[in-house]
Amino acid sequence: MNTWNERVKSGREALNLKKSEFAHRVGVSAATVTDWENGNIKKLEAENLLKISVVLGIEPADIIYGPPRGQTSSGPRGELSLAPPNTRRIPVISYIQAGDPKPIIDDHAPGNGIDDIWVGGTTAKKLGSYSFALIVEGDSMEPDFLPGDQIIVDPEVVPRPGEIVVAKMGREEEGTLKKYRARGSDENGVEIFELVPINNNHATILVNAANPGRIIGTVMHHLRNMRR
Repeated sequence: MNTWNERVKSGREALNLKKSEFAHRVGVSAATVTDWENGNIKKLEAENLLKISVVLGIEPADIIYGPPRGQTSSGPRGELSLAPPNTRRIPVISYIQAGDPKPIIDDHAPGNGIDDIWVGGTTAKKLGSYSFALIVEGDSMEPDFLPGDQIIVDPEVVPRPGEIVVAKMGREEEGTLKKYRARGSDENGVEIFELVPINNNHATILVNAANPGRIIGTVMHHLRNMRR
């Protein structure tokens, strides 16, 4: 295989992926995949290269150039093994969209998020169908969560005391990131809980019948760029 086009086709076929399914995972049209594999497109955009790399489990450099001369596919630059079939994209949405994420995400239809995070393996397997990502805003959760950090939230996971959640208060449009602290239930069975900031300069929010709110989802993963 002398071209990246051939290596993409070989990787897709080794996974037994139809062009349409491969296209969905990468976030392009099936026609684009056909053009790649037929050699009609000579240059691969960096964003698509990274997505293909995640789906196929092949290092980007090995897709473009092939394994270094004299090395097999299991050489020092990384084994050319195939990624698990549960590799998927998690849409990054806004804090306003997080207030009602299910119709927005629609099982990760391309274009519904402002960006995508790609996850695979055990991470992808554990996340529910409506998981989404947010970019952290504000300083209420510093120093553990900094503005610009990314979090992956699963709305189908019931939080345990002490876990980090995204919640929405009353009629406020935006969600808020806080630590969950259970406080039991009132005489009508309405749950009482606190939303606790890590930064002591912000106040704890008590959620009860008089100050209603709800948990949108539990934070499952936290990602941070070490260089900003």
